[in-house]
Amino acid sequence: KAFNAWKIEELKGRNTNCFIGFTRTLGSDIKFSSSNANRSFSSEELLAEVIKSLRSFVEDENVEAAVITVPAAFEMNQINAVSKAGYLVGLKQIEIITEEYAAALFYGLDSKRNTGYSLLYKLTSSSFSCTLIKSEDGIIKIIDSDGNQFFGSKIIDETIVENIFIPFLKNNFSINSILKDAEKLNAFKEIWQPLAEDAKNRLANEEEFFIVTSLYDEYGVDDEGNEFELDIKINRDELKVIIEPLIQQTINFCNELLKRNNLTGNLLKDIILVGKPTLSPIIRQMLEVQIKKPNTSIEIDNILVKGAAIFASRKDLESKVVNYSKNE
Repeated sequence: KAFNAWKIEELKGRNTNCFIGFTRTLGSDIKFSSSNANRSFSSEELLAEVIKSLRSFVEDENVEAAVITVPAAFEMNQINAVSKAGYLVGLKQIEIITEEYAAALFYGLDSKRNTGYSLLYKLTSSSFSCTLIKSEDGIIKIIDSDGNQFFGSKIIDETIVENIFIPFLKNNFSINSILKDAEKLNAFKEIWQPLAEDAKNRLANEEEFFIVTSLYDEYGVDDEGNEFELDIKINRDELKVIIEPLIQQTINFCNELLKRNNLTGNLLKDIILVGKPTLSPIIRQMLEVQIKKPNTSIEIDNILVKGAAIFASRKDLESKVVNYSKNE
């Protein structure tokens, strides 16, 4: 449900008690203000709340060690902030590995058959990376990596809003006061992003999709007091025109990565897809045309979690954690 009983002025102020995107500001001095708690939180403090929530799912054991995955592009200050978040909630041992390495570990379950170079294409809601991995004698090695930790599929959602939703709303409602105020306009765009994300995901499996607002959702009113509604049909070809330039940026990263390692698509054993957005036929087709047909037989769901679990199974607990557990 997208911002029920939403008001632009409330969203403009950002003085809420629900925070997103704070992993992008890890390692910085940016604070998030909470009116409920009557204080501000750092990014690592908010991440600590997430870790605390995850620990609460385990009722029969006291979890004192964790493997946490981070993007390969994370700087040391960001990695240290992740560690700090874990220690804030009482973890005694924290192992941090890159998401790319976690995916490579999962892929390595079948590495003996897939000897050679493979390209890992990872697109999540918040970041993109491409990684060159090599499998030899059952051993996985990460050779090189590139990408943009601030370029994720959320940008695609924003593009759908800007190129499809806003023109529709402009033609069917009075929104001049919103269009003239940059802050209001940004807030206005933000409330439609969940619908855009849903449309993007549905078009991964369907040729066309009707975007219709629910009768139970409230998106505010226009300058004349009319309630905002959407009733738009979009097909995959229309979506491709809008998002192709964005996907091309990710493929350019891949081509540059291959070029500096003296490789081409036909020399790759596989292209491995990671992240739900890579289910898109548009992404898969563009990769096939410009580099190589991706390997779609490899499971995409939870690949990072499963890779981290493999790493955890091979890592010994430190003595202080073992002793602490025994004392419990």
